[in-house]
Formats: sequence, C-alpha cells, structure tokens
Amino acid sequence: MLWHVLIRRHDSRLQSLRMMTVMPNRANREEVFAGRLFSVDTVRWQSDACDMIERDVVRHPGAVLIIPVLDNGNVVMIRNHRVAVEQTLWEFPAGTAEPEEPAERTAAREVEEETGYRASSIQPIGMFYTSPGFCDELMRVFVATGLQHVGQNLEAHENITVHEMPLDEVRKMAVDGRLLDGKSIAAIFLLDAAKKGTGVFFAGADAR
Repeated sequence: MLWHVLIRRHDSRLQSLRMMTVMPNRANREEVFAGRLFSVDTVRWQSDACDMIERDVVRHPGAVLIIPVLDNGNVVMIRNHRVAVEQTLWEFPAGTAEPEEPAERTAAREVEEETGYRASSIQPIGMFYTSPGFCDELMRVFVATGLQHVGQNLEAHENITVHEMPLDEVRKMAVDGRLLDGKSIAAIFLLDAAKKGTGVFFAGADAR
C-alpha cells in the first residue's frame, strides 16, 4: 500500500540525515535510569578544545501522532489530562511506540483507543524530534481518514474526552494559546503542507 512505501521513505530519509550528522567523539555513555517508558543516559565526550563535556540524554522508543479527519473535513481532537504540567490539554491523539510494532499499526491502534474512531486509511505526513536538546524521541505524524465510530478503549488511568473541531478553529487555538501541546501545533503545519502537496515526506493526503 502507498503508506507502506511512504513510511519506508521516512526511515530512509531519517537514516540519511543521521549519516550526515557529525557526532562528537563520545568517551562514555552510561545508563543512569531505566523506567517503563524511557531511560536516561549520561553521555560524556571530549570537545575539540580537549574539555570533557557531560550531558544527560533521555532515550525514548519514539511515538506517533494522528490527525483524524472526518468526511465533513473537521478534525477530531481530545482533551487529555497531563500530570507533568497539571493541566488538561487540547491535543491530537498520540501514543508511544511498542517494541517491534510498525508505526502505522501503532497509529491505527492509538486513534481507535483514544478517540473511538476506527480508520480505513492511515497515511504518514512527516516526522520530527520533539525535544532534541535532551531527548531522542522521534514523533511520526499520520492522517487518519475513512473514520467509523466504534467507541473508545481507554486504559484505566486515562481520562480523555473527544471533540470534533473545524481545522480553522484548531489553527486559531494554536495562535491564541488554547492549544499548548507542541506536537499538535507542529502536526498542523505538516497537515497544511500535505494538503498543498508541498510536504517533504508526503504529498496528496486525503484531508480537507
């Protein structure tokens, strides 16, 4: 299918970017914390001036974000309580990658669990590092279309409400401060580029 090809192009482009990156001469990488979702390494390397530099780096398995687009052109957003910021935020559905699970399968599963919509089409529109200053989390963004409502399947600790929104309103929310979730704001840009056929990774998403 088309999105299988596009995902392979994602991975190929990412590998090329990594090969082009000049990495420091690392002297040592020590895992100092291992949790359920991520680990933390202390990385030490020698600078060109022969100084030893030390940084703490979060190692993350990666994640997906999904923009569900209804037949009328509206998008599906969620309200999700985030313990880290002690706020309930507007977001697009998203989730952490599972070991050995293809990204498109993670996206299909997460959009159904969090929004209650099953998608007949999952197509990639881009990817980005969420916080490369201290974390290697790679966020892959997908558009979900052909939506059928089947009901949410939330985990016991999740408290997520589902809302249909015009895309223009979501853009306004990103500007006026109602939408504070960075990955969702970045995803709007990728969706707009895909709709115009100017996206680097994808052109021709069936989204309005």
